[in-house]
Amino acid sequence: MFADVESTETLIESLSGEDRGIKGNAHWALQQLSGLRFPESPERWKLWHDDEVAWWEAEGESLLEILVTGTELQILEALKVISGHRLYR
Repeated sequence: MFADVESTETLIESLSGEDRGIKGNAHWALQQLSGLRFPESPERWKLWHDDEVAWWEAEGESLLEILVTGTELQILEALKVISGHRLYR
C-alpha cells in the first residue's frame, strides 16, 4: 500500500481528537495531499478516502499495467485517469 494511503487514514482519525492544533494540522495536511477543501469533518474525509481506495481496487492497478504494456494513446488516457485521483498519484 502507498504511504499516503496509510498516513491519510491516520490524519482522518486525528480530526476526531480534542487537540485543536493536531486537528488543524491534520486538516491542512489532508487538504494539501488531496487538493480538496472539505470541512474539518472526519466523516466527509473518510467518505472521500473510502471512494479513492475503492476506485484503486476496482481500476487503479489495471491502469498501472497499461502504463507498462499499453499503446501511447492508452498510456496517455491511463495517466489522465490516474492524475484525477490524488491519493494514488
